[in-house]
Amino acid sequence: MNPLSKAFFKFFIDADKIGAMEFIDNYAKDHGYEETLPTIVEPALQEFGKKWASEDDVNLAKGYIAAKISEQILKRIAHERKEKGIEKVSNGIAVVGNIEDDYHALGRKMVKNFLLSSGWQVHDLGNDVIAKKFVDKAEAINA
Repeated sequence: MNPLSKAFFKFFIDADKIGAMEFIDNYAKDHGYEETLPTIVEPALQEFGKKWASEDDVNLAKGYIAAKISEQILKRIAHERKEKGIEKVSNGIAVVGNIEDDYHALGRKMVKNFLLSSGWQVHDLGNDVIAKKFVDKAEAINA
């Protein structure tokens, strides 16, 4: 992990959303928000995932904050693209949702935001979705 990602990762561990966004905003002044994703955010998220599997220091609450920080950055990337007049290139259509009896939206929202930032058109069915609804929606919109 590069030094910037290491420094940023500490904000995830400390659940410091304000500090994380100040760090990203400062970097983006010179490099733009889009550059923060591969340079800082993605390596930090990968490290977070590794630690999630192996250490007690990472928990669901910190995962939630890490996701909210990432979501905020993705929104800033989208805004930056819009201001620059960069057209969205459609990579396809995706249908996301939580399966029946699943009400844990965090992972779904992270996937949705990453797909959106990568140019996908995303239809989010929400929580507690039966399989037939996924299929029906996908067929209806040619996903």
